[in-house]
Amino acid sequence: MARAAEDGHPVVLIAAAGGGIQAAAWTARVLTGLEEILDEKKPGVFTRSIRLLSGVSGGSVGIMFYVHGTYPLRDTDLPAVARVARHGKIMEAANGSSLGQAVQGLAYLDLWRCLNPFFVLSLFDDRATQLERAWIENDDRQFGWADGASLKDATLTKWRHDLAERNRPAVIFNSTVVETGERFTFSTSELKDDLAQSQSDFATYYKDTDISIPTAVRLSATFPVVSPAAQPELVKDSTSNNPMPDGRNIPRLHLVDGGYFDNSGLIALSTWLDSALQYVVLKNPSKVPGKILVVQILPFPEPPSPGKEAPASPFSQILSPLQTVLSVREQVQTGMTQRDFAFVSTRWKLEAFNPDSPAKIRPIDIQLVNVVYQEDGQQRYTPLSWHLRKSEQDAIKESWNRFKSRPDLGLTKIESFFSGN
Repeated sequence: MARAAEDGHPVVLIAAAGGGIQAAAWTARVLTGLEEILDEKKPGVFTRSIRLLSGVSGGSVGIMFYVHGTYPLRDTDLPAVARVARHGKIMEAANGSSLGQAVQGLAYLDLWRCLNPFFVLSLFDDRATQLERAWIENDDRQFGWADGASLKDATLTKWRHDLAERNRPAVIFNSTVVETGERFTFSTSELKDDLAQSQSDFATYYKDTDISIPTAVRLSATFPVVSPAAQPELVKDSTSNNPMPDGRNIPRLHLVDGGYFDNSGLIALSTWLDSALQYVVLKNPSKVPGKILVVQILPFPEPPSPGKEAPASPFSQILSPLQTVLSVREQVQTGMTQRDFAFVSTRWKLEAFNPDSPAKIRPIDIQLVNVVYQEDGQQRYTPLSWHLRKSEQDAIKESWNRFKSRPDLGLTKIESFFSGN
């Protein structure tokens, strides 16, 4: 956060919501698309302004492909055609199917595990690892070794090191703990002293350990049945010779999709933003940013109003209990995330007038822009699996073009934010 005053670029934070491969592809399309538009005015301004990306489920997958394909920055000084080529590779990786590998792992590896649990040759060879391998293969197929290390070699520790070296923005992949229902994050940013209530973080919970980026993302995108709830085999498997010197007995938690707690990624972003601003005000008050842009990427259209709903059917009484549970969960999540963000935004707008503040700062203008998937009016099946048909890929491209053609949907506000810095 404080580096913005040093590098001359504004502060941009990204929250990418979940929703399977639709969310992954839409997240990649929005990030590469905004980069293309803003690069026309100043190459590299968007990528250098991103300070944090917080993802859930499919949004985490899209963030993984974008961050791995974009950072460390290599082509901001090259012709625009080089950057556009990179964007195309990121989109191809995000659009690439991984459903076949997951189904193969379910039908063969996990079926054998179920029928013959005492003859499992490899504990970790299942539909979950097949899904991770598919992501790695999709990425390697586009970038390969010529453009740097494979996604297979990306780990949370390495990305934390890149963050410290200013080569990569902070990322948070959000998951949920089965046993407690609390948030569990895989963050490259330091959260040790700033964890919110009902939140745990990998780096502080499993000290001196590491995890691959595809595995962390898969734990953030653990759909029911498609990917199993997972726990670490042994806490002692660590990068340190003596990983638990205090003798703690850490429970082996099961982790599932982050969407159970918050499907937007905005709660983790709000927590990080509040903690970061507190730190900067305390340590570097002269470097507190005057404006902050938060881009929330939403991969599905806005739900219709109640008056446009289809009439009740004879089956509505049977389905209404489940529909009510799902509707309440979605509405409660939306209200909770918007409330938390509003609290943080209002708090820092008024902090300049707080007589007890540790430092005198100017009011901070925190702007939220929603980039919502734009449907074409046709009733389309929205994919929630890990496969996109050609028609569905084309629909995502068309949706982005509709967003660009309607500046009032948020693009004008984003461009105005950058033109004012």
